[in-house]
Amino acid sequence: MAVILLLLTLQSIPSVALTGTLHSPRVKESSGIAASRAHPGVLWTHNDSGDDAYVYATDLAGADRGVVRIRGARAVDWEDIALGPCPTQRAACLYIADTGDNEMARKSVVIRAGRRGGDLRLTTRQRALPREQGT
Repeated sequence: MAVILLLLTLQSIPSVALTGTLHSPRVKESSGIAASRAHPGVLWTHNDSGDDAYVYATDLAGADRGVVRIRGARAVDWEDIALGPCPTQRAACLYIADTGDNEMARKSVVIRAGRRGGDLRLTTRQRALPREQGT
């Protein structure tokens, strides 16, 4: 039964095409990517670890479109980025998951929600979450 469901699911997946590669020398190890809603054709990404609190803009061909510093943020080990509704207002927010813990040593992780302002700065709100045992 699972094989049949998998085959049906695979039939509904849209085709995937390579449109480019990231060309920014600042992006050493992209660890997440999210499509901008405010700027069609722009993607946001960040480095996995070893970088400060920056998100990088690129286009679909991979050309460098700029960098934004997330003021007041700390990048311990950012793992993913996504767009979604803001937690406290009716707007879209950029979420950054600072959840990496290769050494299993972190007592908490952070999910950061930021709303992009007109000057491309992000105003952020963060929430520390306790790390669950065994995860």
